[in-house]
Amino acid sequence: MFEPLPQYPDHPALEEEILAWWEDARIFDRLRERNRGGPHWSFFDGPKTANTTDGLGVHHLWGRTYKDVFQRYKALQGFDQRYQNGFDCQGLWVEVKVERDLGLNSKREIEEYGMDAFARRCRELVAESARVITQQSIRLGQWMDWGNDYYTFSDTNIEYIWRFLKTLHDRGQLYQGHRSTEWCPRCGTSISQHELSQSDVYRDRSDPSLFVRFPLKGRDRESLVVWTTTPWTLPANVAAAVNPEAEYGKRDTGEWVAVERFPEDTFVERVRGSELVGLEYEGPYDHLQPAHEIVHRVIPWDEVSLDEGTGIVHIAPGAGTEDFELSKVHDLPVLVPVDESGRFLPEYGWLHGTPTGDAADQIVGDLRERGLLENAETYVHRYPHCWRCETPLIFRVVDDWFIAVEELRPKLLEANAGVQWTPAFYGKRMDDWLRNLGDWNISRKRYFGLPLPIYPCACGHVNVIGSKAELEERATSGLDQLEELHRPWVDNVPIRCESCGEEVRRVPEVGDVWLDAGIVPFATLGWQNPEWIAEGYATGAAKGLTRADLPDHAYWEKWFPAHWVTEMREQIRLWFYSLLFMSVVLDGRAPYQQVLGHEDVRDEHGH
Repeated sequence: MFEPLPQYPDHPALEEEILAWWEDARIFDRLRERNRGGPHWSFFDGPKTANTTDGLGVHHLWGRTYKDVFQRYKALQGFDQRYQNGFDCQGLWVEVKVERDLGLNSKREIEEYGMDAFARRCRELVAESARVITQQSIRLGQWMDWGNDYYTFSDTNIEYIWRFLKTLHDRGQLYQGHRSTEWCPRCGTSISQHELSQSDVYRDRSDPSLFVRFPLKGRDRESLVVWTTTPWTLPANVAAAVNPEAEYGKRDTGEWVAVERFPEDTFVERVRGSELVGLEYEGPYDHLQPAHEIVHRVIPWDEVSLDEGTGIVHIAPGAGTEDFELSKVHDLPVLVPVDESGRFLPEYGWLHGTPTGDAADQIVGDLRERGLLENAETYVHRYPHCWRCETPLIFRVVDDWFIAVEELRPKLLEANAGVQWTPAFYGKRMDDWLRNLGDWNISRKRYFGLPLPIYPCACGHVNVIGSKAELEERATSGLDQLEELHRPWVDNVPIRCESCGEEVRRVPEVGDVWLDAGIVPFATLGWQNPEWIAEGYATGAAKGLTRADLPDHAYWEKWFPAHWVTEMREQIRLWFYSLLFMSVVLDGRAPYQQVLGHEDVRDEHGH
């Protein structure tokens, strides 16, 4: 006889009953044993960031359900599978959470706290977060080989990325670039192109909208009127750009603007923009030391927009990407007005120490007092924010390390052409991304992350280390304190320059977190590893957290590429991209055959 059913089922109790039965009867283990030796089906798990002890969001559970359903379906068909779960373990995701837990709010405070103590707190957060995520995933009913997880901060994972970077260096595709880049003043580091592509980076923001007069030299009471929504960049002004084909008019007040922008105005003189090119003007902050000797002039720029502003663009190469590129075309000086925390440098006088956000009111008042402010309004626009700490970004000219993309671009497009995307138009989005992406900025001026294995020498030679064994072979000291391949320990291991023999030290930068996740198909499957090493992935910071082996190359050949991967749509420009990029560099082909991209899902609070 069947037992009578209750009027209202206790669903959580039923779920707990099933989970207990799975555990007691070894259902998952028996399934794996039954399928072992059968046809294999390879799946790579996109690593969940281990940076919270509050548990998984509904969007995480949504994605994990997709993964579980597909793996169960293939298991029912008799396919042997790996079931390896992954955790992302370093970078800003982890650092910012630890900073908040410790009440720290700047890089200076991290250094005062101690990089070694900070790194250990990061490790502790990852360990506890991984425990909570595992517990909740099991409660969800997800079947994975828990305890055999990969952790991207393991020394093994780091070594494989070092090898990737050394390969690029040997091919001449790794270089240090001097350019303007998006910068988070709170985190004190640059932000890469694909990080900017993440959802919620661009947000509506209200900023001052200033119309400022630049008095023309040699022309009585005539001035250019420029428009800006970033007042803090005005002290770095070196030029003004006009559209050479547009028509510009002079009002009876002597102010020059684009006619198309002000069709109702009366103009006493009209000329083509090309006729204004070469005129010199008084910069708004020539009285401050950095701009004192600069000759400010009008330059041509076909990209000057006539959709907003005045049709005359203020150019500050030290505070804008397009401006910096124009400086190379027109041989313009570059003024960098702020330090890495977004505060004005000492040479900027009364602005010294002022954050860019706080400088606006002071600059508006100063311009008004000197008669240079034509008008001031408030402007609502889409503006980029740091994807992790939500601080509004600025632009700074810095030295960063880049991977050159142009030579790789056709290979990336060719590899993507063989991938089956669901939905199909996501594949076209990847194509668009690959066609338009710039060189990959891989360096971050932070602490707990992949230490870039780059050792520049004063002789001009750049040494790049490709493994821990090579580091140990070339080290001159510091190996006795090398706790793991993280800062500060790895910073204390200098090496001998292979060109001149002098002692050299590692650059202080750490790597983009997407290098950590992109190397996973190589680091977890044992690419080019000659022999199987038991728990060979459980190294460095990951030791004691996982029992994962480092397989041999034959294992990699069996399980690479993945038959199928899945993540949210935004991962097209993030994990799917880094997987593809690193695989094409190392193996010349795509790391996955099929990709399922899905949309995001949020709870009633938008989380």
